Amino acid sequence: MAAGVSSREAEPTSRKRSWRRPIVSIIYPGSDRANILRGRESRRSADYSGDPVIFRASMTLTTDRQRVPRLPLLAAVAFALVVSACSPSATEPPATTSAATQTTVATTVGGTDTAETTTTTSGTTSETGSAIDDDVAAMIQEEIGELIAVTERVRGLEFIVDPEVTVVTGEEMAARIRADLEEEIDADELAVEDRFYRMLGLIEPNQDLMTILVDLYSEQVAGFYDGETGELVVAAAEEGLSPFTKSVAVHELVHALTDQHFEFFEYWTELVDSDQFDAAAAVQGLIEGDATYFQVVYIQQLEPAELLALSTEALGQDFGVLDDAPEFLREALEFPYTSGEAFVRQLVSEGGIAAVDQAYLDPPTTTEHLLHGVDEPVRQVSLPILAIPGLEELRSGVLGEEELRLMFTDSATKGLRTQIGAGWGGDDHRLLYDEDDIVFVYRYLGDTEEDTIEVTEAFIDLARIEMLAGQGESVDAGLLFPGEPYVWIDRTGDGLLFIAATDAELGAQVRALVSAG
Repeated sequence: MAAGVSSREAEPTSRKRSWRRPIVSIIYPGSDRANILRGRESRRSADYSGDPVIFRASMTLTTDRQRVPRLPLLAAVAFALVVSACSPSATEPPATTSAATQTTVATTVGGTDTAETTTTTSGTTSETGSAIDDDVAAMIQEEIGELIAVTERVRGLEFIVDPEVTVVTGEEMAARIRADLEEEIDADELAVEDRFYRMLGLIEPNQDLMTILVDLYSEQVAGFYDGETGELVVAAAEEGLSPFTKSVAVHELVHALTDQHFEFFEYWTELVDSDQFDAAAAVQGLIEGDATYFQVVYIQQLEPAELLALSTEALGQDFGVLDDAPEFLREALEFPYTSGEAFVRQLVSEGGIAAVDQAYLDPPTTTEHLLHGVDEPVRQVSLPILAIPGLEELRSGVLGEEELRLMFTDSATKGLRTQIGAGWGGDDHRLLYDEDDIVFVYRYLGDTEEDTIEVTEAFIDLARIEMLAGQGESVDAGLLFPGEPYVWIDRTGDGLLFIAATDAELGAQVRALVSAG
C-alpha cells in the first residue's frame, strides 16, 4: 500500500471538506506508438492495440460523490462512457442467483418517499415544465427495479441491502450538483491552485478554475452515487428513463453494489484525507473502471433499436463547457474511466470477475500500477520541511506518474508524455503560498538515468514554452531561469530537482534551503 496505509483495515481519518485540483491523463490506443522520443520503444505500456472503443461524444457527466475530493491532480467527476456494441472488451455476464425481482426500491420523487406500491409525489416538475405524476413515478420505479436486477446479474454480486434511489428532474439534478459543489469547495485553496496552474501556463488569463469546475459539474448531469449516504440519484424526464440514462443508472448502481461489498468509499476517503493522492487516484481508477466496464457489458446486450437510441442520444450531448475547458482538465476528467476500464478489462481477461473483486481487497497503490498492471516498488523520495516565514504549505507528498505527465499537457505531445511517464520511479513535492505568490518544489527519481534525462528535457520545455521563463543560464551544473517566474532545474544521475516560483527572491530562498537539506 502507499505510505501510511498497510492494509484495507487502516484506521480511518477525519474527513476534510475541501477540493484539491485535477490533473490526470488518458492514453488512447496507439498514442504511445507515435512521437516516440528519439525513436525509442515505449516501456511497460499497457496493451492498447486496436481502435479506440470509447468515443468521447457519448460521455455524460455523473458525479459519484467521491464528489469534491482533495486530490491534487485528479478530478472526481464521473463520466458514463458508451462503447460500441461490437467492441471485444467486455465479457459475457456471469450466471447468478439474483433475488432482485423481489427488491423493494425506495424512490424519492421531489422530496416525497414512496414505497414500491406508492406513487404519490409532490409537485416536482420535469424539464418540460409538467408535473411528474403518479404513473410516471411508478414507471420510473419499475425501470430502476429492473436495472437493479440487471446490474446484479451483470456484475455477479447481489445487493446486501436495497439501494436507496432518488429520482429528480434534469433541472433539479443540475441545481443540486451546483449547490453541493459551491458549498463544499474550499474557495481559498482553489484560488491557490488556480495561481499554480497559471504559473505552469495550463490556464489562460481569461479562464477561472472555480467557474470552469462549477460549470463542468453542472453540465449534462445524468446521475450520481453518493458514497456518504449510499444514495443513488438519477435524473429522469416525465417519459421515464431513456436508454442512455438507463446505462448511466447501471454505472452508478455498480458503484452502490461494490461499495456495499467492499466499502471502497470509506477507504478512498482515508487516502484522500491523508494526502495519499496518487494512491487515491489509482483506487478511483479501479472504482470507475469497474463501473464503466460493466456498463459496457450492459450496453452490449441491448437490442439493436435500444442501442441505436442510446447512441443517438449520447452523440447529441452538448459538451460546450468541456470543450472550452483547459486540455489538462479534460484529460484529468477522463482518466479514471478510460485507464481504469483498461485496467479492469485486463483483470477480467486474466482472472474473470473474481479478479476484479480481489482488486478491491488488494487495490492498485499507484497510477503507475493502474496504467501498466505491474505493482513495482516505489522509490522513496523526500524533500525537507520548508519553514519560511510568511509561506504556508498547501499540500505535499507523492504526485505519481499521471500527475507528472499532465504537467506537460501543453508543452509535449501525448506520445511523448506517455514515454516520459513510463520511466517514473518515485517523487515528492511541496506547494507553498502566501497572499501573492506560489512556490512549487518537486523532487523526482527515474527508473534509469535516461528516464530522468527525458523528464529534465520536458521541464526545460515547460519553462521555456508555457511558463515563458526565458532560455535559462547554466549555474552550479543546473539550469537557472532567474526572472519571474523563477525556475531552477538540476539533474544529478537519476534524480531531478525542479523549483518554480512566481517571486524570484522566494524561489532563490527555497532553492538554498532544499540544497542545504
